[in-house]
Amino acid sequence: MGQLLDYLIYGPFSWLLVTMYDLTRNYAVAIMLFALVTKIVLLYFSGKGKLSMLRQQRLQPKIQALQKQYPKDKEKLNAETMKLYQAEGVSPMGGCLWMLLPFPVLIMLYQVVRQPLTRLMNLPLTVDVNGVNTKITDFLSNLFSSNGIEVPALSAAFEEMQFAQIVHDNFDLVQNALGESIRNINFNTFGLNLTLVPSLPWNGFSWLFIIPIISATTAYIQFYVTSKMSKVPQTKQSAYMGFLGPGISLWFGYTMPAVMSVYWIANNLFGMIQDVFLTKHYNKVLDEAEAKRAELEARRKAAEAKQKEEDRQRRAEKMEQKHKNAKKYKMTKGPKK
Repeated sequence: MGQLLDYLIYGPFSWLLVTMYDLTRNYAVAIMLFALVTKIVLLYFSGKGKLSMLRQQRLQPKIQALQKQYPKDKEKLNAETMKLYQAEGVSPMGGCLWMLLPFPVLIMLYQVVRQPLTRLMNLPLTVDVNGVNTKITDFLSNLFSSNGIEVPALSAAFEEMQFAQIVHDNFDLVQNALGESIRNINFNTFGLNLTLVPSLPWNGFSWLFIIPIISATTAYIQFYVTSKMSKVPQTKQSAYMGFLGPGISLWFGYTMPAVMSVYWIANNLFGMIQDVFLTKHYNKVLDEAEAKRAELEARRKAAEAKQKEEDRQRRAEKMEQKHKNAKKYKMTKGPKK
């Protein structure tokens, strides 16, 4: 199963991220371009989700009317609501399902960036040391220690990430020791090591602490812009969700490597631009569809009215003809002189 995931998912993700780095020679920019590419790839599905959400929003007045009509009969209300969805061709969960698609991308990216040595720098998983298979992190720890290079205290979750920048800084040493065709990647951007987990300033100052804050801020801005574009009345629940997303982003930002927050920042900014475009586009599509439907309905009503008028005229002509026939018959059957 692991090899299949490597071939189908992790491999392509790693290749794309490395390709972006080779183009830019900047790890943060490579992550941002990766976010842009994934947005483009998922654009079709995002469009499906946005269209479904907008169609649901336009049904709200009718749903509210049903709620007023059946305030106490929940079973009848649910049945009528489902009939309305079916008549309009709208799936109640359609928008949510499409919007969940980016999360598998996030999970797969996390698996790639937390293993930079083996998935990005092309180091082997294990190294043969005197006939014993040794984990690459243990091998590097011994290699650096024996050469007087400080080795960080290892964390089980981020073992490879703690060595990534040290490998870059001592690339010739590692390449000579391994004799492998490994790739040199600099994980520093503006002097910040993006493989490290940000911490709050009182736990040891580093400018990395500001990256999760930027991530949470852009998440809220995206929510605000999306809410304004959708023109949905603000409720307590929507206000709560507006703070929940940024709060989760902030919490994950201080528990995961900084590069993940960089991805979220780019994803939020590109997502905001995408949402503005999709909202304008699909509102125009829905407006045109509604205008066409209204025109067809007006034509249908006009045709029905015309048909009714023609039927009325035919009935009137028949009645008039009947009266004429009756009068004529009466005249011909009058009393004889």
